[in-house]
Amino acid sequence: MKRVVTPTVAAFALIAGTAVSVAQERDDAGYGEAAESEATQVELGQTGPKEGQHQLIGMNVVGPDDEVIAEITNVLIDDEGQVLGVIVRHGTVLGLAGEDAVIPFDRIDLPEARPDMPVEERRAAIEMTSDDLIEMPAYEGYQ
Repeated sequence: MKRVVTPTVAAFALIAGTAVSVAQERDDAGYGEAAESEATQVELGQTGPKEGQHQLIGMNVVGPDDEVIAEITNVLIDDEGQVLGVIVRHGTVLGLAGEDAVIPFDRIDLPEARPDMPVEERRAAIEMTSDDLIEMPAYEGYQ
């Protein structure tokens, strides 16, 4: 039994030491400050967005005339988990058909993120018209 316990304790100490080391490196790199923000904390089993968080998929997209021109259907992220862009579906008729296009994330203006915000106000805005979206190449996803 001693032989089983000793390696187990050693392995636990190694894992705990690595976790502390990684946490310290993240704090030194400036991650600690962002992690303290409630908006960056997602809890296992969370039932909806918290203050400062956005649920992008399903959000309507409005153009310069404040009319809905698309809906966000997916999000493109890089290997570090940073949002690069959103996939929007446009040109639908009664929610059917339509085409997908990609909008770079820095071209989207999101509303203030509040859980108590009415659904009709949860809209992303872009400086593009529905005609501009039609002219864009269709996003076809993985080939």
